[in-house]
Amino acid sequence: MKNKKTMVRLIALILFVVIVLTGSYLYINLRLNTTGKKTTIKLYYYDPIGKELIPTEKEIILPSSNTLAVIKIIDALKTPAQNDLFSPLSSDTVVKSINIKNGVCTLNLNEAATKIASLSVRKEAIRVYGLINTLTELPDITSVQILIDNEKKTYFNHYIRIDHPVAHYSGVLPQGKEVFLYFVNPNSSSLLLEKREIIPKTDPVALTKEILKELFYGSLKGLGSPLPEGINILNDFYIQSGGVATIDFSPKILNYPLGSHAEYLTVLSIVNTLTELPDITSVQILIDGKVVPTLFGSTNISHPIKRFFSLMEESEIVIPYYVYTEGEEQFFMPVVKTINSQDPIEALFALLKDSSEFDTHVPGNSTLLSYRTENFTLVMEISIPEDVSFDISGIKQQIMLSYTELPDIKKIKLIVNKEEFLLVRE
Repeated sequence: MKNKKTMVRLIALILFVVIVLTGSYLYINLRLNTTGKKTTIKLYYYDPIGKELIPTEKEIILPSSNTLAVIKIIDALKTPAQNDLFSPLSSDTVVKSINIKNGVCTLNLNEAATKIASLSVRKEAIRVYGLINTLTELPDITSVQILIDNEKKTYFNHYIRIDHPVAHYSGVLPQGKEVFLYFVNPNSSSLLLEKREIIPKTDPVALTKEILKELFYGSLKGLGSPLPEGINILNDFYIQSGGVATIDFSPKILNYPLGSHAEYLTVLSIVNTLTELPDITSVQILIDGKVVPTLFGSTNISHPIKRFFSLMEESEIVIPYYVYTEGEEQFFMPVVKTINSQDPIEALFALLKDSSEFDTHVPGNSTLLSYRTENFTLVMEISIPEDVSFDISGIKQQIMLSYTELPDIKKIKLIVNKEEFLLVRE
């Protein structure tokens, strides 16, 4: 009996020792994985002066587990640098899962990580490449495959492709080209101008295709799209001699009929957007390679269509751009006006400052002091009383858009209260 009790005690003691040793091992391993050792790593922050990503050395306690190390590094990268550099990640960025295999880090982020205020090509590049360059500083990671909420996306947000593992980026950060796209206002009564960035292209055809892609993608600010969203309706696109851009739509477009006014706005949206480019003077719309009388029965598309349907070739027509407010966003809205044979420059200025129908940035008590045209440049001087508050940026944009719709005016030298500005539409 005594021997039996001794054996039980011995077994209990052995179990106790095993439990203590196992617990100590697990505790030590957990501590090593969660606390780790101090390591100097490079975090890539954005330098707004040099407009580039700057590697900044930082001492961090890194866990021995690569997975936990990535989480620790991303948390550190979300923290602003101690100098004038900016963090590439938002504070809302959350790592949902990580898998590292054969040098590829598959990083699953939440959708909030992709949200960027005042979206631009450069801002999106900063976020993507700042993250990837930082993680590829780890010896076991050569590239990063980013997933968003467990899905492989084509773009991080709108511009930078992430549909494949991305390696360390060492080039100059990409910068977008600003273009004007014409969308439809919420009540489908007129067109509104939305400024958008695109990936710049040197070839005119490639550039125009990029603009068409953005137009057909739809508004980023809640405006109406001219064509059905997400439908592959484009067969081909090319530019002919004389600046005629030819768009060849698939017959699929005919499955989405529009009313007469919507058809008019759709055609005008496409034509006005493309003729913003200096290489394009008119647009020919085809269906399956053939010239057709109309798109849906109303608007004549049997010939190349010029900007605003050639209305500007009529001497008694001007197109002031007014201010349209939708929620917290402001847009410019072109409105066709008849001026009864008046001088178009004076008449346009009067319409911009004295509109009773629409909002405007040009103060009602401003004065057009003088103007002249030389070599496709309009030189105009205006004065605004000193006690009047005004938005000079809004005035410049409104005058530039309105006056460059006049024939033979490509640039504007605007003088406001003796201060000079050169305004160009391109």
